[in-house]
Amino acid sequence: MSKKGNTGKTEGSKATQFQPGVSGNPAGRQPDTALKELAKQKTDEAFEVVLTLMHKGRSERTRLQSAEIVLAYGHGRPRQGLDVDTSGAVNIGERLDAHAAYMKNRTPEEKADDEARDKRETAEAIQRVKGRIRAGLPGDSQQARIDRAAWRLEDMEGYSKAMKQERK
Repeated sequence: MSKKGNTGKTEGSKATQFQPGVSGNPAGRQPDTALKELAKQKTDEAFEVVLTLMHKGRSERTRLQSAEIVLAYGHGRPRQGLDVDTSGAVNIGERLDAHAAYMKNRTPEEKADDEARDKRETAEAIQRVKGRIRAGLPGDSQQARIDRAAWRLEDMEGYSKAMKQERK
């Protein structure tokens, strides 16, 4: 078999290559069961250490942490409450529909106003970024500030272009 360029593959190796749409490892990575088994074997011993620390630990912190472990395994960790006020919630679907209708039905004057607002907001954002870059960070080199500025400006220009495409 002859070599193809410097790829290290031979012409007849197509049969051993991955086929499109077929995983090279369909079962996925095998779990490390040996480590889990070893940990399970040591569970009683580890719990005895925790209990000993809970009763005879030198510091209050050690005793408290050990007690928390015992309680967490015995009763589970306490549930954290979540207080959510949905009285002022807005249906996002309705807002998206309304925005889509506005974008579709706007007049040429409104389109021009939107584009002017986009340009103004982009220019303001660029000025803010330039101000932050001029201020710099302690220990920053001039080149680091320039590199960061270039990255941020490219990011904002890309965002501005994406917004324009979205509005068309």
